[in-house]
Parts: sequence; C-alpha cells; structure tokens
Amino acid sequence: MDYFKQSVEAAGLEASTYGSMAEFDELVADPRLWKPFQGTHLVFDAAVRYAKDGFEAISAVRRHGSTIVAPATHFGARLARERWGLPLVTVHLQPVSLLSAYDFPVLHLNLAWMAKLPLWFRRMLMRLPSPVEAMARPRLQRLCSEVGVLPPKRLIPNWWHSPDGNLALFPPEIGPPQPDWPFNTFQHTFPLEDLAREQGLPHELQRFLEAGDKPVVFTAGTGNRHAKDFFASAVQAAVKLGVRAVLCTRHLPDIPEQLPPQVIGCEYAPFSLLLPKCRVLVHHGGIGTLSQAWRAGIPQLITPLAHDQPDNAVRVRERGIGDYLSHRKALNPSLLAKALNRLISMPMRNRCPNDLSPAPLLDWLLDVKKQGA
Repeated sequence: MDYFKQSVEAAGLEASTYGSMAEFDELVADPRLWKPFQGTHLVFDAAVRYAKDGFEAISAVRRHGSTIVAPATHFGARLARERWGLPLVTVHLQPVSLLSAYDFPVLHLNLAWMAKLPLWFRRMLMRLPSPVEAMARPRLQRLCSEVGVLPPKRLIPNWWHSPDGNLALFPPEIGPPQPDWPFNTFQHTFPLEDLAREQGLPHELQRFLEAGDKPVVFTAGTGNRHAKDFFASAVQAAVKLGVRAVLCTRHLPDIPEQLPPQVIGCEYAPFSLLLPKCRVLVHHGGIGTLSQAWRAGIPQLITPLAHDQPDNAVRVRERGIGDYLSHRKALNPSLLAKALNRLISMPMRNRCPNDLSPAPLLDWLLDVKKQGA
C-alpha cells in the first residue's frame, strides 16, 4: 500500500504499490479492528479484497527467476505462484500464525486453558474449518477461476503455508519448532528493524530523557486510533507510582491535552533508540514491539486486544520477560499501577538473540529460488 511506500524507498528499494492511503485510513480507523475475532475478520476481508490487486502488481513486475516473499494473508502472492510458477516464501512473523496443535494458539486470554487440553483433542480442533473460511474461501475461489488457477479445497491450511518454503521470523526462545510445522520451514530471529537510521529520537524527547530517571513507555500500537482511555489510565498510573512516562502514538489526539510535567507525548520514536533508556514498556502485544522490548532487556507489560496479541502476552509471561494484564483491567489506573509496580524492579532472565548472522537465511532463500527455477 501507499502507506509503506516512503519507508521502502528510503531503504533504497523500488516500490510498486496498490491501495490508497484513504483505504488504509478507513481500515485502521475502524474500531472493530482492535476487537477479538472481529479484528481478524476485518483483516481477512481486506486480504481477500486486495488479492486481485496484489496478483496484478506481482504479475506486472515479474521476471524470469523472480521469487515472491509474502505473508500468509497475501493471497495475491499465492495466486501469482499458482498462475506463473514463481517460487513463494511465506513469512510468519509470530508463532501463532504457524497453527500448531502442540503449541496451541491463544486467541483470547479467556481461552488460554485450551492449550492444556489433550493433544488428540487439540489436533481435532485444528482440523476444523477456520471461522473466516465461510467468508473468504468462496470469494477466493471466484478469483481463482478468473485468473485460471485451481482453487484450494481449504484456505487454511492449504494456502496458509507455501509448498516452496516458509520463513519463521521469530527465535526458538519465543516459539520453539513444533512437529506439525511445515517440513520446509526455516527459523531465524526477529527482523528488529525500525526507522532508527532514517530518523533519530525527537529533540524534545531526547531532552526529556536526559532530564531525569528512566521513564515507563506506553504505546497502544502503530495503527491504533482508539486508545484515548488507555493513555488517560497510563497518565494516572504514572502519577500514582511517581514515575516518569512517555506516551507513544501516531494518533496524537488520543493523548490527554493536559499532561503533568513527568509525562511527555511523542508521535514516533525508534524503539531501538528509546527503549534502552527506559525501565518498562507497556504495550498492546504486537510482535514487533515485543521484540524491541526484549532486545532492550527491559520488562514489558502487555495489555492485549486482538489478533496475535493474547498469544504473545502468554509467551511473555511464561518466558519470564514480562507479564500481561487484560485490556479492560489496564483501563483501571489502580490495577495498571499495581501491575507496573511489580515489573519496575523485575530482573530479566534472558534477552532476545539479535546477533544471528543473516548468511544461513540468505543461503536458504537462494536454495528455495533454485528449486523453484
């Protein structure tokens, strides 16, 4: 989409986009995007809606020897793979997307108990049709007919993993390999890339960091435009604890207009630069944010909303690198302050492995390309 074009070109790459900023804004402005299950439905609806645009964009730039690298929800990439015979690497950024019966996904904090069900029962649950199949599969089947490819019998798992190769961009420490992962899966580590090279810390934020103790950082996610209550609770919790705080959001109207001296608002700050100067990160549970806090070696408190966030929250608690609090409880300043107080002096058991050489990954990608040639 056009939303990502500037970042791609800033990295020195050529960008061919589809989907307008207005369409992106419409999607992220929908409050249902941040609700359990409703948000997943919206994401799949958008994925199907833009599948033909994605297919046509890939078809327009394809060359002999091209390899497609795309997330599982980029159905246009799978269409191009089936139509043109291009090798496809499906990227999985979070453990929950690999859909393992052995490492059962936590789709809601209230459903975490399901991971303790007998393995045979979890396997049976994994074979049931996905709730989004009824909406997505018929539309994709029609699109398959249009472009002349055989439609999948089941969208998940048939089109969720590529037959050519699957790339797990998270380390075993957060999501160990499982017996029912696709056989051609290569596991590396988190991408850990932000815009630190393109833009440093804002001057006002830098001065704030230098003027006192390490602050607590609060963020509700890059695209979240419905976090006014969350930031109001964050300010009150910081005041209760007597700590300094940084509120990070792309949607500045969500930040209270009147902030106490110990709190500052910020539209964007590269977390690789900010978090090492902070004591705790409170966030929604997105995998990119989780990885940056782990790399910085600071505890994190996750207040999950939807998508992969509940699963990530459980993993953070289990691995001793933080804790979670339901989003509803996080809107209570007293409960938020209490949870934060437990983490402020929490010793970290380990840190994110971020020094892996990219050479094995590049070799694997070249091998996928050769086999698909």
